[in-house]
Amino acid sequence: MLLPLAVTLVLAHTPTEPDLPAARCGTTALLRRTFASAALGLVDRPALPDVLDSALRPLRVHFDAETTAADTAAIVLAAAEAAWAAQVDAAGFPAPLPDDVGFDDDGGDARLDVYLSPVGPGIGALTVSGDDVSDADALRRAAFVRVAPVSDAAALVVTMHHEFQHVVQFAVDARESPLWFEATATAWEFRARPDVHDWQVALPSFQRQPQAPLFTDAAAFAPFATDDGGLFEYGAGLFALYLDHAVGADDGVLLRTLWQRSAQPPSVGARAGDGADPNEPDWLDGLVTEVGGDDALAALVLDFAGWRALTASRAVDDDGPPQSWGLGGRAALAVRAVRLDDLRGDARTTTPAEGPFPLGCATYGGVAPAAGAVPLRVEASSLVDHRLGVVAVVVDDAAAVNRRTATRTRSPIATSTSLDVDVPAGHAVVVAVCDVTVVDADDPPEFAPVTLRLARRDVPPVGEGEGEGEGEGEGEGPP
Repeated sequence: MLLPLAVTLVLAHTPTEPDLPAARCGTTALLRRTFASAALGLVDRPALPDVLDSALRPLRVHFDAETTAADTAAIVLAAAEAAWAAQVDAAGFPAPLPDDVGFDDDGGDARLDVYLSPVGPGIGALTVSGDDVSDADALRRAAFVRVAPVSDAAALVVTMHHEFQHVVQFAVDARESPLWFEATATAWEFRARPDVHDWQVALPSFQRQPQAPLFTDAAAFAPFATDDGGLFEYGAGLFALYLDHAVGADDGVLLRTLWQRSAQPPSVGARAGDGADPNEPDWLDGLVTEVGGDDALAALVLDFAGWRALTASRAVDDDGPPQSWGLGGRAALAVRAVRLDDLRGDARTTTPAEGPFPLGCATYGGVAPAAGAVPLRVEASSLVDHRLGVVAVVVDDAAAVNRRTATRTRSPIATSTSLDVDVPAGHAVVVAVCDVTVVDADDPPEFAPVTLRLARRDVPPVGEGEGEGEGEGEGEGPP
C-alpha cells in the first residue's frame, strides 16, 4: 500500500475571540511525508469492539464503549450523515468509495468507516487513503477516518464535515495540492457550523502573506520560513469561501466543479515513472476554465484582493466577507504602512518580502489626514514582463461598522499600469499591486519584482534618486 495521505485541522472549540493553540495538523505533514516512521501507527485501523451503523447511509462509527460514550459516537454519526447530505446529495460530490479496496488490511467494507480513537499527540483527526482503485481509475482512492473522541460536540461536528470532504476529495483526485485539500475542507466545516469560529485561528497565516500566490503550498514558498504555525493552507479556506460566495452560488457546487475539473483521466499517465505530470490538470486549471480564461482570472484576483481587505477595522456591510460570517480581528489583511501626507513620489523596486509573486499582491495602506483629501497615484511596472493590476479600496475609517462604506477601483491589466484614486480626508485606503500572470500551480513560486511608485498627484515628483524610501513605514499591519 502507498503511504496513506491524511488531512485535518481540529482546534479547541470556543465561541470567543482569543487566540487558541492549534492542535498539530496531520494533513500536510503526511501529504509531504514529514511524519516519517511516526506515521506508521497513525494510519492503521484501530481495533474497537463497538459499532454504530447509520440507517440512512453506508456509514459505520467504531468506538469502545468502555472509554467513549455512545452519545459521542451518535454525534459523529449524525455529523457524517449531514456531511453526506450536504456534500454528496446537494453539492454533487461523488459518494465515498468502499474502503475495502486499496488497503493491505481486511477491515473495510462497503461502508465509510469512522474510528473514534486517540490519534496522536496534538492531532485531532486523520483521513487515511489507500492505493489507487485501479489503473483505469487514475488517482481515485478509498479512505477511512480516524477522529479523536473529544467531549466538545461542536468540535466533533466540524471535524466530521472537514474529514468527510477529504474522503470525497480522495474519491475524485488524490494527487491535488495540500492547499486545495485543506482550503476546501475548511470551507465545508464553516458551511456546516458558521457559528463555530475555530477555523479563524488559521486566518492570520493566510492574511499576513498577501504577496503569496493563491495556489501555493506553504512548504514550497520561501517567505514562510519565519511564518507562524504552518496554517496557510487552512487559512486559504477564506479564498475557497470567496469563490463559493462571489463566483458560485454559496452552495458548494463550484468547489465540487473545480475538484472534478482537476481529475486526471487515465490517458494522462499520472503514475510515477511514466514521464507524465502527475497533477495536470489541477484545480487552478479548472478555475481558469470555469471563469472563462486568463483575463477573467486576472479580474478575479483583483476582486479578491479588494474583498479580503474588507475585514476587521475595514469591514463594511455591503462588500467583502458578509458580516454574518463573524470574522474577527485575526482576519485583518496585512499591509505595509504608508504616510499619505508625506509621499515623495520616488520609484523603487519591490522585494520578495512584499511581493508580488504570481497571483499574489503587494499591499499598502494609509489614512488621509483630517486636514484634507489625498489625490493618490499608483504606478507599477513589471521587471520580468508579467501582467499587473492595481486595486484600491477606500473606507470611511472613522465610521461605525454599520455605517462604513467602501469604494473599490482598479487599473487596466498590463505589464505597466497605473491607477489614480482620491482618498477623502480621514478615510483609509488599501492599495494592492497584484501579479495576475497565470502560471502552473505545480511549479515553485518565483518572485517577479515590480518597479513601484506611490505619489500624491498634487506634489511634483522628486528628481531621480531623491527622497529614496521617504514616506513609507517598515512594519506590516493594518494602517
